[in-house]
Formats: sequence, C-alpha cells, structure tokens
Amino acid sequence: MPPSDSTGAAIDTADASTTRPSATSDTPAPVAGQKRPSPSPAPEDGSKPAPPSDRKFLKRIIKTKARARSELDPSVGWSSRRYQHRSLWHRIIDTVPRADVEGLSVRDFVAQYEIPSKPVVLTGVTKDWSANANWQPEAFYSKFKKYKFKVGEDDDGETVYLRYKHFARYCNSVGLEDDSPLYIFDSSFADRKVGKNGDPPRPMRPILDDYEVPKYFSDDLFDMISYSRRPPHRWIVIGPDRSGTGIHLDPLGTSAWNTLVVGYKRWCLFPPHISKQVVSPRKNSVYYDPRDLRYGIKRVAHTVHDYEAATWFNEVFPNLAPYRDQLEMVEIVQKPGETVYVPGGWHHVVINLSFTVAITQNFCSVANFDQVYLQARAGRPKMTQKWRATIESKARELGINIEALRDAPALAIPLPGEPGYDVDKFAYLVQMMMCLDATPRVPRSSSSSDSDSSSSSSSGSDSEMRAASRDAVETGGQG
Repeated sequence: MPPSDSTGAAIDTADASTTRPSATSDTPAPVAGQKRPSPSPAPEDGSKPAPPSDRKFLKRIIKTKARARSELDPSVGWSSRRYQHRSLWHRIIDTVPRADVEGLSVRDFVAQYEIPSKPVVLTGVTKDWSANANWQPEAFYSKFKKYKFKVGEDDDGETVYLRYKHFARYCNSVGLEDDSPLYIFDSSFADRKVGKNGDPPRPMRPILDDYEVPKYFSDDLFDMISYSRRPPHRWIVIGPDRSGTGIHLDPLGTSAWNTLVVGYKRWCLFPPHISKQVVSPRKNSVYYDPRDLRYGIKRVAHTVHDYEAATWFNEVFPNLAPYRDQLEMVEIVQKPGETVYVPGGWHHVVINLSFTVAITQNFCSVANFDQVYLQARAGRPKMTQKWRATIESKARELGINIEALRDAPALAIPLPGEPGYDVDKFAYLVQMMMCLDATPRVPRSSSSSDSDSSSSSSSGSDSEMRAASRDAVETGGQG
C-alpha cells in the first residue's frame, strides 16, 4: 500500500511493484517568510520581473551550477532533457533480501552477507536515533540553515558550497525543473570550522550525535589508521527528487552502508563479475560489444551525455532491465529507516525518488580486508605501510608469533562472537598480508592518489564520482 503522507509509513513491497507516495510527503516545507522564485531572473512573457530577493537568489544558484557543472548552460542546460516529466516509480522490482536487526546477530550477518558478498537491507537500525526527529526537513533547516554544505566541485577540484537555506529553497523552486538537481554530498561537515563570532568551532559536529554506526559495521579496520591519514569515510547526503550518484564502485575496495532517515531512494547494484562496459557505457556513444552477448544484450545503451544518476536510470536502465536475471541485477527501493549494505566491488547507482536525508559510511572489515589491502597498497602506499605496522604491533601485543604464521596452514575468516575472536582476527590479518606480499602490485587507477577519499555511497567528491563512472575501477558505494 502507498505510504502515508504524514507518517512516512513504509511501502508495501510484497508484490513486484512499488507505489509512489504523495509528492508532498517528503518534500521540505518552505519556511515561513520564504518566497518561491520565478523560474528565470528575467521573464520574457510580460510578467513582472522577479523581486530583488529572488533575483539575488537565482543569481547565486546560477553561479553555483556554473561551478559545479561547467559543461552545462546554468540557465537552460540543467533542464534540457526534461527528466522532471518522467516518473521513475513505474515498473520497480525490489529484489533484495531484508533482515531486521533484532533477529540478526553480527556473526550471522558476517556469515550470511559479508563473506559471500551479498547486498542486504537492514531494518530497525534507526529505532533509537535522534536523527528521526532532528533530520526532518523543518527541524534540520531550523538548526543548520545558515551553514554551508558541499554540493560539488569545480573544474579545478575546488569545493563548491551552498548555504543550506539556499539549498532548501532551491529544492522547492528551480530545482523542481532540473534534470539532475544539486545534491549535498558532504564528507567534512563534522570537522569544518565556520569561524564566525558567536558560532561554535564546528557547528555541524552535533550531526554525529544523531546516529550510531550499526553494530554490523563498528569493527572498521580503518579505525586503526590515524584520523588525519585515513580517507574520508562518512557523508551526509541530502537531495531532492532525481538527484543522486551515478554508477560507480566504492573507493579502495571498501564496502558501504547507507541509512535513509527521510524520503525514498532507488538503487541498482551489479556483482563484481559483471563487465564495466555493460553497466557504465561511455559518454556520448552508442556501441555494441560482442562480449555482451553472454548476457543476451544486443544493444547496450542510448547516447549517454553525462554520468548523472538521472541519466543512467532514463537512458541506460531501460536497455538493461530486460536482462536483469542474466546480469544478476539487484534492485532496491529504500524506505525511511532502512539501511542498505553494499559489498565492496559491486557497481551501484542511486537516485532519489523524493527529498531525502541519509548518512553513509565506507569501511574495511575482516571479510573484505584482502581486496582493500591490495588496492590501498597501490593507491595509498604510505598509509598502508603504517596500517600494516599497526596491525602487526597489535598482533604481537596479543601474543601472536608473526613469523610462525608464514608457514602455517591458511587461516579461515574468523567470525565475531566466537571464543578467541580477537586473536584469530589479527592472526588472519597478518597471515593475509604475508600472502598478499606475493601478489603483483596492481597499477594505480586514474582516480586514486595518496590524497584520494572514499563514499556513498561513493567517493568524497563529484569529480571522483564522475571518474569512477568513467573508469569503473575506483580502486575498489551511498550514496
């Protein structure tokens, strides 16, 4: 049944299709005193010009758009595809398993989903989160309206910020017409200093108090790296209908979790053995690849003009949908309160079906350590050296004879909750690093560097997300 307009009740996905909620159910209500601007700063239909406040707002939005996506005309290019007139709620098939946290132990999660690398949606994670109240559109606006959030990067790699009050107004006005609207994807919100008189030193840090890392992901091996060295790993993501993250792999082979507090998201995921060329067609090309015959695909994609999520769902997905079984495509409609687990190495693309607020983090666990270590060794060698030294030091503290592990039989991945887990975990990690010493070093990808960051479901910047879409090898999803 459709969700309630007022309560945001979950969609009933017992059958194959999903019903769209009311268009107003998850859209942030305009704050009292706000005016909706005219669609253009200089109307040509004889109507009165936009008032000065609207003209100033529109000028700010146009400037932000021009920096975030210089390839588009900020006045008309953002709505030229008219995706706002196409619904992405139709023919949705939700194929992912769901598990409630009350009945799923950490041990069972690792055994059933992490080790076999299977996506899953977890329910009940947000039961005690204060984010359930604090991240509702009006409450979030009231608390953070004067602070800036990251909405992209310019051609020089500089961060593009937009004050939240302007972003919220954009979502309720000109953003309604954009094909792929601006999207808050901010990894530094908790550490950014505002520097204004009367403001706390890090005014957005309280956002961290509104949620807890789910128990399944708390054993993050990247926590053994100093905070200044580890890649960015958490993002708050906020955006309107049609915003999202294009098809990509999460950086450094990491896995990710994404918890949605407000709104609805649509996901498509593909397992690691599915070719990049199938799920991420080249820009501005229509091509045929004989290798794709193994999936029965005769035509891969229409012209792809950019790497935005809206483009993927409107241009690429219709060609892949008939072959969802052959491609082992996993489709998800994520509802408020649900957490999506994305295993490392899975291509994924995420689009917002309504206004959404979510938190996402990347992590390295024992189960995916081998892949992350290999890619970190290639992309972040200095960090990896210190990481290895820390792991070996911890192993020695636990009384593990490191040299004896070199000739010992291969150890199995230990499961949390078993007796002696800590010793078994570090023995496994040390032995795995020794085994990987014999693995040739893979070339560094074009999208990784010693200063690269990790995401959402995705990388920490728009340019990295676009690079991940192009190369599909981002050393390794949320978005």
